[in-house]
Amino acid sequence: MMLIPTTLNTKNITDFRQNPDSILEAVQNKSEPLYLFRGSVPKAVVLDIEEYIRLREYLEDFQDSLTALEIENNPEQGGIALRDFLKKYQLKSSKS
Repeated sequence: MMLIPTTLNTKNITDFRQNPDSILEAVQNKSEPLYLFRGSVPKAVVLDIEEYIRLREYLEDFQDSLTALEIENNPEQGGIALRDFLKKYQLKSSKS
């Protein structure tokens, strides 16, 4: 996602200090973040907690899939390809 600042998705640090509740309300139940600026420089992002949890889970799943691929592609480190595992234990893939 690219940072495209607009008047709808940016606030400055002073706005946050003066009225933090309005900042929190602005992101509640929304998937889009709010960017906090100090001067003309973006310094932080405020997200709805559910969106943050969703993004963290997505990132963890992605990291897990990268780890699984690395293990599968390095049999010398104990990895085994799924097709080889299925063949070894005479199992059928759910994709079949």
